[in-house]
Amino acid sequence: MKKLSLLFCFLCFSSNISAQNNLGIEMSVEEAKVYQEYLENKKNTTLQSDPPQNTVRTPAEWEEHQGIFIAWDTPNFFTYPDILASIVEHAQKEMTVYIITNNSTTVTNTLNSKNIPLDNVEFLDFDFNSIWIRDYGPWTVYEDEVGDLGIVDWIYNRPRPLDDKVPSQIAEMMDLPFYETAGGQYDLVGTGGNFMTDGLGRGFSSDLIIEENPQMTVEDVSTILDLFMGMDEYVRMDILPYDGIHHIDMHMKLLDEETILMGEYPEGVADGPQIEANLQYVLDNFQSPFGTPYKVVRIPMPPDQYNDFPDENGYYRTFTNSVFVNKTLLVPIYEEQYDTTALRIYEENLPGYDVIGIDCNEIIPASGALHCITKMVGVENPLWIVHQELPTQIDNDTYYSVQAHIKHNAGIETASVYFREQGTEEWQIADLADTGNDQFFAAIPAIADTTNIEYYIEATATSGKTLKRPLTAPEGFFNFDIYSSEPEIPSNNSYITENKIEEIYPNPSRDISVIPITLSEPQIVIAEVYDVLGRKVETLFNDFIATDRKNLFVDTSNYLSGVYLVNIKTENEVLTSKLMVK
Repeated sequence: MKKLSLLFCFLCFSSNISAQNNLGIEMSVEEAKVYQEYLENKKNTTLQSDPPQNTVRTPAEWEEHQGIFIAWDTPNFFTYPDILASIVEHAQKEMTVYIITNNSTTVTNTLNSKNIPLDNVEFLDFDFNSIWIRDYGPWTVYEDEVGDLGIVDWIYNRPRPLDDKVPSQIAEMMDLPFYETAGGQYDLVGTGGNFMTDGLGRGFSSDLIIEENPQMTVEDVSTILDLFMGMDEYVRMDILPYDGIHHIDMHMKLLDEETILMGEYPEGVADGPQIEANLQYVLDNFQSPFGTPYKVVRIPMPPDQYNDFPDENGYYRTFTNSVFVNKTLLVPIYEEQYDTTALRIYEENLPGYDVIGIDCNEIIPASGALHCITKMVGVENPLWIVHQELPTQIDNDTYYSVQAHIKHNAGIETASVYFREQGTEEWQIADLADTGNDQFFAAIPAIADTTNIEYYIEATATSGKTLKRPLTAPEGFFNFDIYSSEPEIPSNNSYITENKIEEIYPNPSRDISVIPITLSEPQIVIAEVYDVLGRKVETLFNDFIATDRKNLFVDTSNYLSGVYLVNIKTENEVLTSKLMVK
């Protein structure tokens, strides 16, 4: 009887939600009351969807896409017509803009009033609860890397049944296979703003996805993401203390397979210490898919209009909540004195892209921006080019090797590298030879007295489809410097005269903190944590260190609040530093 009563209450509330479209990105008090009933009902009433039969790949955001989805409601508190109109204006130049709305007339009138054409716009008359389609919208997957296109959907982490239906409606509309992580052993709750991928099988999330699936182990979550989305490696980071929604798109973005754009705060401010700890964890434990260290680009995060950074006060203004729209990049902006720096950083690191700033002051108090209200769908039959930009080369008077992974379902007809000396206009061409297993090789001949070469890759499939990498070529291109001789590189073993514990961060700690140490010589190090009564809490590290610097990590998520002592023991001394745990 109690179960029936709960179900009745849930259905009543669901009906009430179904009539609303003015829901924020965060869960309301009323939603929180029925969230568990929503999950139970969703899992018990959804037919189990098996994962794709073949291996799948989830494309990266910088790959070619055919469409972008937005949800546009009739005017209410959580409607942002100026922002949505700006997205439509710029995105339709690159791809189809799908506008999910129950009132296309109102949307059309708004766009007409702003002199925005509807040249590449389609209206979808789907019911929905909120505009935050990044979190509940469809995921694109390809079978066998570049094969059949499919749609994957997670259980939405909000009790919003209409939002949760949108991916299946999109799959039906586009006549695509639909895979849902619900209704059985593959139940997985998730949110799109808390996930990104490099297109090569590595996913990134905050630990929110673990918290939202308490019935599962970390391995369970990773297995489902692998089966449904091709994530054979899954990188998780601690949630931030002041980002209320704990979505990583609020403070980081992948610019390509080996470059991480990371939001930066003044030292010790807001979420800065935990962001730095998370970044250091990634850099110390993972390499790029090319087997090299990740490149990191910092982008200063702005305070709000009252000069507050996000803690107990300031809005979470973010520049990383940007959107790739093929050759265009849409960036949230707020105030010119901060915006100019952010836009310059994007332009410098994404040459050739049309970088467009869209004022997001209206929406950012709701804890979201452009990435949060858009979702993409990949092209059918993609032509996929993966290439690591050449690092600095030593002049060898012969040639410089260019390698790429190039693949299309119909096969590759031709592949070439276009190159030129920096400062010249005319491109020269070298063929990329197929060396098997979708790997291609070309030799850029050495150019006398040249210190920098610019280049890009172009491939044509046997179907006739042509694509360039970077996507923006020839306006955008790769480049590498050439040295006449091996440059002097500072020794990695320039040891200091004493062992030291550098400043621990973040401190106070909530989850993972970094313990940076410097060493006078290679030696065995034991790192331990003690409470204030002198009782050992755990041993963090016990091994030989051959470098002059090392980052150790401590996970304090299960520690009681209070003061702890970090001891670094070597053969001749014990170093101690205090660690506060909130």
